Amino acid sequence: MACDESLQALYAYCKDYKPQLRIGGGDHFDLRSLRKGAMGDKEGAESLEMDLDMGYDFITKFSPTHLLKGNHEYRLEALARNHPSGIVRDYCAEKDEKINTVARKAGCKTILPYHGKLGLLRIGPLSFHHGIGSNLLKMGKHYTAGGVAGGGFFCGHGHTGHQVNLDQFGGGAAYMSPCLARIDDLDYSANYMGTAKWNNGFIAGWYMGNDWKAWIIHRIGKKWLWQTELKTWEYKK
Repeated sequence: MACDESLQALYAYCKDYKPQLRIGGGDHFDLRSLRKGAMGDKEGAESLEMDLDMGYDFITKFSPTHLLKGNHEYRLEALARNHPSGIVRDYCAEKDEKINTVARKAGCKTILPYHGKLGLLRIGPLSFHHGIGSNLLKMGKHYTAGGVAGGGFFCGHGHTGHQVNLDQFGGGAAYMSPCLARIDDLDYSANYMGTAKWNNGFIAGWYMGNDWKAWIIHRIGKKWLWQTELKTWEYKK
């Protein structure tokens, strides 16, 4: 279900910007046939192999330094733990571990599960989580790096590509990334009002010490606009 244009934009941006940290925010696999309620519809009949192979290909090309699993990857973990069929449990456990293997081979140093607490990644003043629910302000207040005034929180899950300022002491901001999916083909959510706010893209940024800056990159009209040359200026008396 990946949008090829969005993938190519991400790869092109990384080639230009050469980020030292690359964070895969989760849901790199669809696993639609494992979704609850999918067994009786056309999604339940889908083969997983092409989906898995394309997800492995994305991880290999993007080469994340940190990988956060999302609720889609969690479908493998949940079935590996709870499905009544041993064959299904073994298959899902094997595929879940292969995701880890592919990520490590691509250079990933940190792999975190989809979990309210254990799925949180902190880097300096910044916090990252796949995201739980769609209330960005609530997640930002909950997960922003404790003790760091003006910290930032970043998540995926909601596909919206928007930012909110946090109103607690010290401020800070929270960002929900756009997605890399073919939005119009996500049939399961066709009648969700929130899909009207979804868009394609990703988030990039910079940090040093407790200073940081982030920007949302997406298509504007028929073009993708970005800047990859950063300049800093300091006042000297």
